[in-house]
Amino acid sequence: MEFRSIRSGELQMWSELCREVFDKETGREHGDSFLRMAQNDPWKEQNSILVAVDESRIVSTVQIYCRTTMVGAQAIKTGCIGGVCTNPAYRGQGLTTRLLHNAIDIMREQDIPLSMLTSGIWSFYERSGWENVDWHWKIANFEVDDRVLEAFTVRPVRMEDMDAIKILYAKHSRRFNGPIVRDRDDYWSRNIQMENKPCWVAVDHNGDLIAYVWLYIRDEDQYSCVIEYGEAAPGGRILERMLNRICLAYGWKTCRLRAQSGVHFDFGAAETTTYPGIMYRLIDPIQLQDERIATTGQLIRYLNRHNKPDRSDFINWDHDNV
Repeated sequence: MEFRSIRSGELQMWSELCREVFDKETGREHGDSFLRMAQNDPWKEQNSILVAVDESRIVSTVQIYCRTTMVGAQAIKTGCIGGVCTNPAYRGQGLTTRLLHNAIDIMREQDIPLSMLTSGIWSFYERSGWENVDWHWKIANFEVDDRVLEAFTVRPVRMEDMDAIKILYAKHSRRFNGPIVRDRDDYWSRNIQMENKPCWVAVDHNGDLIAYVWLYIRDEDQYSCVIEYGEAAPGGRILERMLNRICLAYGWKTCRLRAQSGVHFDFGAAETTTYPGIMYRLIDPIQLQDERIATTGQLIRYLNRHNKPDRSDFINWDHDNV
C-alpha cells in the first residue's frame, strides 16, 4: 500500500471513488461535484489530496481544503478536512487514520495551525485528536404581520448585488468565530451558488444594501432554513421585517423558521438544539488577543465561551461546508 499525494492524471479516478462511496452512503447522486470542487478551489495546493494506492488503484482518500477562518476576531490559516472515504473492500485497515495523520504533518509543514471538519461520525475523528464545538440551532414559529411597514425595500437578489453582499459578508462575519474569509472573487463565483437557493436583500432609501439572507424553502409545509445571513448594523430587527415580505411573497401567513443560534431575531425561539459534528484540532499553538491557545481542549473552551443555545458567537455557514 502506497500513501502519498495525488498525481497528475489521477483526479478522475479519485473523483470516481468519492462519488461511488458517497452516493451509496448518502443515498443521493453527487455526479461530478467532487471533481468540480477540486478544480474550482482557488486555494488548492498540489499536495492537498492525499490517497492510499493499491496496485495503481486509489482505494482511500483525505482532502485538505486550505482556508482562512475567523477565530477571536483574527484571521487564522485553517486546514479543512473533507472528502474522506475508503473503498468498502479496504475498510478496517486503518487507511483513513494513516492519511489523517499524514494530513496533520502536511498542515504543520505548511504552518497551518488549525484544522476543522464537519462529520456525523465524530467518534472516529476524536481518536485522531479532533474535538466537537457546540453547534447551536433554534427553531421559531414566525407569524407574518403585514401591518409592519419596512423602512427599506425587500426583493430577490440580483447579480449586480453581489459586490455589496461580499462587502457585507466581510463586515458581518468578523463578529463571529468560525466563518471562512472569502477574499477571492473566484471563490464567490465558483463556490457560492445562487441557483435553487432563494436569496433576498434589504435595500434602504439611499439604494444601499443593508442585509441579505439565503434560505432553503420548503413550500409544502411553510418551512424555511437560513443558509446564510448578513446585516450592516446588528440589532435592527431587519431579518424579522425581511421575513414578513418573503413570507407574503410565498403566500404564507406563518413560517417554521430554522437558523443557527448566531442568527439573531427578536420574536423568540420555540426550540433550541445542539448538534455535535463541527470539530477542531489545534495543530500548533496560536495567540488569540491576550490568550495563548496551546491545546485543542483549550481552543474548544475558548470557542464555547460565548457560544450559547439562545444566542451564539459561533457560525458555520452552509455555503462553506466541505
